[in-house]
Amino acid sequence: MSYKLPVNMAIAKKSKTEDKAVVVKKTAAKKGALRNPANEFIIKHPLITEKAYHMSATGQYVFVVDKHTNKSEIAKAIKKIYNVDPISVNTVTIRGERQKYRGVAGKKTTTKKAIVTLKKGQKLDIMPS
Repeated sequence: MSYKLPVNMAIAKKSKTEDKAVVVKKTAAKKGALRNPANEFIIKHPLITEKAYHMSATGQYVFVVDKHTNKSEIAKAIKKIYNVDPISVNTVTIRGERQKYRGVAGKKTTTKKAIVTLKKGQKLDIMPS
């Protein structure tokens, strides 16, 4: 029985040495290779609720983000997409609840929210008026 690593776990690189023998080196895939600020998949959409609407008056905006991103990646993406300067980013991970639908057990997906505070005087035009 042979065990293979999943494709995303390691990347195999072939290199030739002086005696022309082929050596296979396994290197780990870069952690942030798929999630970088140039990638728009970090920010999914702004969250528009009554509470988020009242927070926008104080310069705080709420976004639904990819659950694997960290605060610095979110701040860079907000700066790149909206051309504003975020002061701080707070994140909240909402665990998916268990639920039943017609007797079949299931689970909602886990989501992540980011509350972004902008510099004084800056604002985003994402909330309906």
